[in-house]
Amino acid sequence: MATWRRQPAPGHTIAALTDHPRPGALSKAVGMQHDWSIEEREYFRQEERRGRRHAFASLEPARTALVVVDLVAFFIDENAYARGIVASVNALADALRGAGGTVAWVVPAAWQPSSMKLELLGPRVEELYRNSGGTGSPRDRLWGELATSDADLFVEKAASSAFFPGRCPLHELLQARGIDTVLVTGTLANVCCEATARDASTLDYRTIMVADANAARRDQDLNATLYTIYRSYGDVRTTDDLLAMITASRDSEDRTVYEAAGGADGMFRLAHAWHERVMADDVVSHAFSHGFRADHTERLAAYWAEALGGPADYSASYGDETTVVQMHSGNGEHDEMDRRAIACFDQAMADIGLTADEPTARVLHDYFAWATTTTMGRYHRSADDVPHGLTLPKWSWDGLVAGTGPDDA
Repeated sequence: MATWRRQPAPGHTIAALTDHPRPGALSKAVGMQHDWSIEEREYFRQEERRGRRHAFASLEPARTALVVVDLVAFFIDENAYARGIVASVNALADALRGAGGTVAWVVPAAWQPSSMKLELLGPRVEELYRNSGGTGSPRDRLWGELATSDADLFVEKAASSAFFPGRCPLHELLQARGIDTVLVTGTLANVCCEATARDASTLDYRTIMVADANAARRDQDLNATLYTIYRSYGDVRTTDDLLAMITASRDSEDRTVYEAAGGADGMFRLAHAWHERVMADDVVSHAFSHGFRADHTERLAAYWAEALGGPADYSASYGDETTVVQMHSGNGEHDEMDRRAIACFDQAMADIGLTADEPTARVLHDYFAWATTTTMGRYHRSADDVPHGLTLPKWSWDGLVAGTGPDDA
């Protein structure tokens, strides 16, 4: 259950570090929104490079983490822009958590005084930053209006970046949960949030900076960061974009993989594209060197459809699983052919418009790779070794459907 907490502001805030007027320094209850932007020429540049504006077309909530950086009183109390992102952070946290994703709250850890920091910051500012995270548990140190949950992660970082090796346990915690996508939010956008996003990208996370859920001191500071991340390290999206992506992912999982892949038409187009790719491959095409049926594509599409939650037309019209496995058996080991057949499948998905980062494409890849190397690759010595009465394996968003595998006959 999400909880809401209030806490007193500490005696020192980021306001103590500057003497110039603060943007939006009105009432502490007032939040302001940045006027953020990325130049159209940069959008055009990326569209020309990769064929689409945004690097990541979709996300899988269970493999996504919202990383919230440094939303503590020191940074929020006197910064209207930081208060202005609280509602967006809470909305993303609630939506992602509800969809099975991870929310990670990161707060500054106190560091030991060092000569370098004293030279860099000066003694007064060094002491302020050294204690900026406050005292108490990481959860208790968060800004009081953030909606947290017992299921969330609460960690400290002893560096600007939450992903700097040895300075924060976040990477290891996310890896343990199978996370491959991070949504970066918090403050200051151009310091700790940018450092976190850069290191996340270096660690091969699909990194998305949330434009209206990051706060800096000035618009130009935020926009410089958004440009850098979008250009070289990841993607930039709005809160509304990401909420829609979370909803779309949940909606797709209410359908079968067969339906999400386009139903009968989608299966036929994929089977046709794969066959075209295979016939152009010097190695995989050898499997068809003795000819193939004129209706091979229709039969393959029907087989995949049944396996992925569609109608049982293959079993009704063409044959059973034993017959299919026998056709693929008795040819010796063929690891290289299998590898290239899987690569052809991935290329075929791209040919019909399924990008590799979409949940549907990931599930299809996992299914095809499993079927190619498991059910179709078990009986290298002889087709006579294939048992009778095999069940056609079924595949869902969670993988192999229990009771339908080759060992369940």
